[in-house]
Amino acid sequence: MRSVFGGFLFNAKGKRSNQLDILVLSDVIPQFNVLGKSFSPVDGTAAIIEIKSNLQTIKLLEALESFRTVLSKVGPKVEDQEGAYDDWPFKVVYAHKGMQANMALKKLNEYYSKNKNIPASNRPNIIHVCSEYVIYRDAGNLEYQVITERPDVFGLAWSFLQIQHVAIAQRTITIDFMEYLKPLFSAAIITSLDQSLELPKEEI
Repeated sequence: MRSVFGGFLFNAKGKRSNQLDILVLSDVIPQFNVLGKSFSPVDGTAAIIEIKSNLQTIKLLEALESFRTVLSKVGPKVEDQEGAYDDWPFKVVYAHKGMQANMALKKLNEYYSKNKNIPASNRPNIIHVCSEYVIYRDAGNLEYQVITERPDVFGLAWSFLQIQHVAIAQRTITIDFMEYLKPLFSAAIITSLDQSLELPKEEI
């Protein structure tokens, strides 16, 4: 696994996410650096981490909107992961300080009550405010729970174990990156046909 600080995810259709703070990537997926910006395929991305210095309402909504832009994956489906594959990458919001837990949970639930069409795969798995609380959900579940007792121990341990789980499972998965290349092949074929249909220039 490797980490990228500040980057974008893209999918097989060529669409990209908003810029994300930290990407945790599998060693076997390609990663591109273009004009100082990092681009990685969503397939094979183990985790996304959004870092906030102070998790107030605006910053929480910014993180939720960033996760909302994470795009659909090619596949494959993994039978033995109990649906967890659909919830990958693992998504974390971490803040040094922030609003109280009950207010954060209220804002979180309000946002998703207004945006019910957002799937679990685009919702944070855990929100961790240092020394204060953790708000988390199990993979595939839309219900959030709050932990206020020893939140740093729980938050760090839960995140580490879940990211490790994804990383280990990804080793058994062969990702079909041909889906990512198909648009390039189509463009190359069209260009080739256009060139072959050009009329030869008359010799002077």
